[in-house]
Amino acid sequence: MFDNIKIPEDIDKYITKGIDRGRRKMAAKRIKMFSAVMGSLLLVMFITGIRVSPVFASNVARIPGLNYIVELVGLDKGLSAAVENEYIQHIDKSVEYENIKFTIKDVIADNSGIIVFYSLENKGSHIMPRIRDVKLTDSKGADLKMSIGYDAAQYEGKNFEGKIEFYSNENQSEGIPDNLVLKVGLEEQRKLKESEISPKDNTPEQNTGMPGNLQAISGSWQIPFTIDREKLSGAEKMYNINQTVEVEGQKIKFEDIRIYPIKSILSVSLDPANTKKLFTFEDLKLMDENGEEWGRIVNGLSGSNPGGDRQTLNFQSNYFTKPKELYITGNYIRALDKDKCYFTVDTANGKILYSPFNLLSLTDITVGKDQMFLSAEMKRNAPYSDKNFSITNEAFDSNGHPLTIISEGMEGGDESSCYYHYNLKLGSGFKGPVTFKLCDYPSRISGRFTVKIPLDGK
Repeated sequence: MFDNIKIPEDIDKYITKGIDRGRRKMAAKRIKMFSAVMGSLLLVMFITGIRVSPVFASNVARIPGLNYIVELVGLDKGLSAAVENEYIQHIDKSVEYENIKFTIKDVIADNSGIIVFYSLENKGSHIMPRIRDVKLTDSKGADLKMSIGYDAAQYEGKNFEGKIEFYSNENQSEGIPDNLVLKVGLEEQRKLKESEISPKDNTPEQNTGMPGNLQAISGSWQIPFTIDREKLSGAEKMYNINQTVEVEGQKIKFEDIRIYPIKSILSVSLDPANTKKLFTFEDLKLMDENGEEWGRIVNGLSGSNPGGDRQTLNFQSNYFTKPKELYITGNYIRALDKDKCYFTVDTANGKILYSPFNLLSLTDITVGKDQMFLSAEMKRNAPYSDKNFSITNEAFDSNGHPLTIISEGMEGGDESSCYYHYNLKLGSGFKGPVTFKLCDYPSRISGRFTVKIPLDGK
């Protein structure tokens, strides 16, 4: 059926216009995430707004040179405590190239990872430069295979301050070297041509800052720095839990928790005999005997292997507190029957053949010789009328061949619907329909549970 479609000679222009149209629709005020997974490397760009604690801001104001860090830490109670307890290393090293000065200001490091606080000073005529192609190596240039997260927000003026997060992977046995080199590339806002601006979207907010409107700045900015090994020594608490709870027939085992200054890492295993795929623990928290809570990390990397039978979940750290009792509490889990964890797109007739509960409908599709762009609308209702999350990261053609998802975007929409945009690379011999494997979905199970963490080994 696909072979009989008449493909225009200038199909690539249609593809490009479709991608740009989808990108321009997503205003900067909405959440937008792009991710690329290369082996054990996970790249995530954070564009969500940051709130701050007034108490933390007041406390940090007393520490010389750290006022800038307040907004970067936000409401992360663990990082706030690390800064307040001066578990932070001052670096203040810079490199300047192409009239842009890149500075590593401070770092927070422990055995779970490193958070680098940096600044950009634009001394030339560049338009909104920002970092890209981030790498952390040892002193000999060997790449450290760590998970990476960094800011990608729009800003005004000539200066920008942000943070880069590097997290050790579970199978990384070597540890973090003392002597490191941070390497970054930079990109800037590309001024749009008149023909590229949609009359309906002709505002600075809607025509700037999207990935398709950025161009690389030539060169590489590299800074060597050293972390204080003494601060890392012994900065870890580990407690075995080994308790199982059951929610609507689905068994979840909490194995252990490791608490570092940067974050707490909870290891969870799911019973392979479960009938549902468990995607996301929506309201999981750590809570002490006084009811003080430490929630999941939201403006950062929230865990590893989501949807797998073995997962690690990242929480804000309570390393600098001394609770007498500590509990894991939760109620809601996003989940779906294992045989329903997909949606299928008929690329020939431009419609969705299947999606769980018929929540998805196709709004746009353009198929070229080696790329495809599509947009889908998802119906939303309570409790997901104001929640945004990615729903897929894998796609396959009708022959079972994997397709590369070049980019993914999400448009918040309104309370009744939201929109997903995908650009896929098509392999040779491509044949539709295309099936997307779900990694999350607006469907939940519930059942309140509380698990006590044995702090005294009992």
